[in-house]
Amino acid sequence: MVENKYKNLMINTISRKTSNIEEDILVNPVHRKGFAHNDKLMVTPIYFYRFIGADSIETYENWVKDLDERLSDLKNLYIRLEKGFEKVIDISFITEFNRSWGDVEKLPIKNSKNIVEKTQPLFPKVEKTKLNLLKEKTELLLDIYIKNQPNINITKNFYIKILFWLKKHIENSFDAYVYGEDNPKLLYIGDIQKDEVYFLILLSMIGFDIVYLNPQNNGKFNEVPESSVYSHEVILGEYKDIELDFSKVSKERLETVAYKASREIEKILHTEDSGMYSPWQFEHYEVIAQTIKTTLEELLIIWDEEARFREGFKIDSGKVLIPNVFGKISGTCDQIEDYYKMYSTLAKESPMKIFVGKIPFTAQRGYAASPGIINFDGTLNKEKIKSLPEYKFHHLRLSVQNMILNAIEKLIIYKEDIFNFSLAPNFSVHIIYTILGLEKKYLDIIQKFDYPFEIPKLVIFDTDEKIFNKEDLIVISFLHFIGFDVVILTPTGYNNIESGIKSGYYDIHKLKELRFDLSLEGMNSKLEREVTKKRGFFGFFTF
Repeated sequence: MVENKYKNLMINTISRKTSNIEEDILVNPVHRKGFAHNDKLMVTPIYFYRFIGADSIETYENWVKDLDERLSDLKNLYIRLEKGFEKVIDISFITEFNRSWGDVEKLPIKNSKNIVEKTQPLFPKVEKTKLNLLKEKTELLLDIYIKNQPNINITKNFYIKILFWLKKHIENSFDAYVYGEDNPKLLYIGDIQKDEVYFLILLSMIGFDIVYLNPQNNGKFNEVPESSVYSHEVILGEYKDIELDFSKVSKERLETVAYKASREIEKILHTEDSGMYSPWQFEHYEVIAQTIKTTLEELLIIWDEEARFREGFKIDSGKVLIPNVFGKISGTCDQIEDYYKMYSTLAKESPMKIFVGKIPFTAQRGYAASPGIINFDGTLNKEKIKSLPEYKFHHLRLSVQNMILNAIEKLIIYKEDIFNFSLAPNFSVHIIYTILGLEKKYLDIIQKFDYPFEIPKLVIFDTDEKIFNKEDLIVISFLHFIGFDVVILTPTGYNNIESGIKSGYYDIHKLKELRFDLSLEGMNSKLEREVTKKRGFFGFFTF
C-alpha cells in the first residue's frame, strides 16, 4: 500500500505557485511537481494562497462556493473557517498548560526546543511520526515568533493558542492524513489576527493546503514578515463588502446511485498499473521520455503501438514513462519497393502526426529578450514567462502548459549534453523564444496527447544537402522530451541530425543503397497510388 511507503517519513514542504488553484489543490501532492522522497524525508509541495478583494460579487460567491463544494468531498480532511480559530480557551486546557509552563520557567535557557519538550503532553494525540513532525515544525514556528518579538510572556500567550488550536481544530484532520494520499485542506474566510497568520504558517509546514479569502481587506498578513515567504497573494479586484452564506447552495449536484457506483468501479479498475485507463486520467502527471533502442525492424513493428503496450511503459508516483523512438533511417533498401512500403508505414497520414518534407522547417524569428525569465539556478521563472506577450499558450489546458514549460526547462538544463555545436551565452533564452513560437499544428497535437494511448509523431523526409537550423534542432529535442516519436528519413545518406544533436539520443539505421533521385512529390504520388489500389473494388460501393 502507498501508506507503508511514506508513513514513517518526516516532511518538508515547499509552497508552489499555480494559476488554477481550484483544480491543482485537488491533485495528490505525490503527483505535484517538486515532490521527492528518500528513506527518511518526503518533500511535499503544498499550496498556500491569499485571495484579496473581488471582481464581481456574483462571480466571487459562485467561485468560493464551488471551491468549498469540491473540497467538501474530502470529508474530515477539509476544514472551513468563517469566523477564525476559537478565541475562548477551555479552562481545563489552561490549567494543564500552566502546569507544563511551570516546568518551562525553571529552565535556565528558554529556547523553542526546551519549550516544546516540556509541553509535549499538550500536543494532539497522533502517531509518533506525526507527533515528531508537529514538534519539529512548532519549534521552527517559535523560533520565527521569538525572533520577531523576544518577550517570553507574550510568547507564552501566543504558544497556548497554538497548542489549543492544534487540539481543537487540527487533530482530527491531521490524524486522518495518510502520507502519500490526499493532504488536509483549510479554507479560511474573513478577518484574521496576527497569531492566526502564524498558525496558518505552521499548518503549511506540516502539509496542509491553505486558501485564505478576504474580499474586504488583506488581514494581518503584512504584520508577519514571513507570510510572504510561505504564501502567495493574489489581488482579485477592489475591496467589496461580501457576506458569504454557505447555507444557500448556488447549484445543487446530486450523485445518483449509478454515478457513485461508476466512481467506485473507476477506483478499482483504473489504477496506475492496471493497463485500463480512463481518458485524461494522468494529465497532471510528469512526462518522462524513455527513448528505447531498437533495430529498424522493431521500430516498424512498434510504430503504431499505443504507449501502454510498449515495453518500458510505466506509471508510478506521479510520473508517466513514455517509451518513444528517435531514429534516423539513412539510405534506401535494395529493392525500392521495400523502401516505398517502409515510407508508407511511417509517413501515412494521421491526426497525431506531423510530416516535414523540407529542411530547415522552423522559421528564424527575432525577439526582444525579457529580463528575469531564467532564475539564478538555471530553472525557468514560469510566472514571468506566462506574462510575456509572446506566451500564446493560455488557451491550452493548464496541465499542457505545465508540460511545455517543464520540457523547456529540461532543454535548458541539459542543453550542453544534447547539442553538439558551440552554444552562445544566450542560447537558453533562444530555446525559450523558439518554443514560444511553435506553430499551431504542434500545439494542437500536444493538447490531444493522452499519455497512455496514441503517441504523437514527427516524421522528416530529407533529400538534399541542406541541414537543420538551430531552431529545428530545438524543436526536435523539445518534441522528443515530451514523448514524441521522431524519425528522419534520409535516402541520400547525408548528415543532418548528426550535425546538431549528440548521437547518444537517437539510433541510426543504415541501409545499403543511397539514392539521390527520390523526391517528396514522387514518394507521395506512389503512396497515393497504393492507397487507391487498396480501396480496390470496395470503392464502387457507398457504406
